[in-house]
Amino acid sequence: MRIRNKIMLVGGIPIAIAAGIAVAAWLLLSEAERARSGAVLAGAIYRDLLVAMSVRDDYVGANPAERDPHAERFRELAARAQVQLASLAPLARTQEQRREVTSFQDTLARYAARMDDYIAVTTVNDRLIAEMSLRAARLVTLAEEARARQHASNADIITTLTEKDQQLRRLRDIVDSAYQLRATLWGLQTVLQRPDGSDPSFALAQMQHAATGLGEALGTRRGGEARELGDLSRAAASAERADLAAITERLLAWCDRLLKIEVTAQRALQEEVAQLLTYSVEANETEQATQNVAVATLRLGQETHEALTRRDADLAERKLARSGELADIAAALPISPLIQTDMIDAITEWRERLGTTIEGIRKQNAMIADMD
Repeated sequence: MRIRNKIMLVGGIPIAIAAGIAVAAWLLLSEAERARSGAVLAGAIYRDLLVAMSVRDDYVGANPAERDPHAERFRELAARAQVQLASLAPLARTQEQRREVTSFQDTLARYAARMDDYIAVTTVNDRLIAEMSLRAARLVTLAEEARARQHASNADIITTLTEKDQQLRRLRDIVDSAYQLRATLWGLQTVLQRPDGSDPSFALAQMQHAATGLGEALGTRRGGEARELGDLSRAAASAERADLAAITERLLAWCDRLLKIEVTAQRALQEEVAQLLTYSVEANETEQATQNVAVATLRLGQETHEALTRRDADLAERKLARSGELADIAAALPISPLIQTDMIDAITEWRERLGTTIEGIRKQNAMIADMD
């Protein structure tokens, strides 16, 4: 071998080795940079997904009117994570890593799709809950309207009772005075029938006093009867003893006719007052029961709303059962049929929406568990 070749061989080997080392170093640096970029990108994806899960929880707990911004934020984060995962795939060094990235992309896609399903169910539930609130408010309004009507009816009953009581008092005064007059007439007859010719002046004075009392009891409303009684009483006062007996008989007959009429009227009025009193008690109970329906509706609506807000389907089921009792109470109320029908319809519609909402809540809970 020539010297020049030997020199080239001796000098070229180190150069070749140095070049190989340089290439290897470049490859190692490239892999390190690739690994570092992958790690940074994976960390960014991890952070975005943590924020996305937090935003999902914010969406679940938010008021219906405040959900949309959380939903949009979740979609943005999920979409960005998908883009970042697509960028991470080329950085994978092994087939297994590439499979992991692909699997994670599929999982994230299912998670986002499940969240879209959850948003759709939640939107329906929020609408149903809002409609339930309207039905509950309508039911309270109807119950209050029925209570107000019943209250007005009760006031009318009290007015009627007061008038009937006054009429009954007047009838009682007339009947009592008529009985007193009849008793004095019997006493006068007894004196007139004595064979010893006893002086009837005292008995006649008692009769006239009783007749005056009866005339006052009859008053101006019974002016014709009062005048007839006054005429007979004055005739008795000026009559001779022989004519006094006949006038006394006429007064007794007049008094018996009056008593027959007034006692019958008194009994009828007493029965009417008793019926009014019974109806008044029932009306007060109805007013109270109607008010209880309104209070029970408010309480049940609040408790149900709290159960739905917590997504407690079992508690909401129990509230649904209680609402059936409320419907039975409303159906049994002796109130206006039109208002009663509207109340029953409002309760029925409220219960139907609650049943549908409970099914939606169970779906929501299953979706959250699946996403978790």
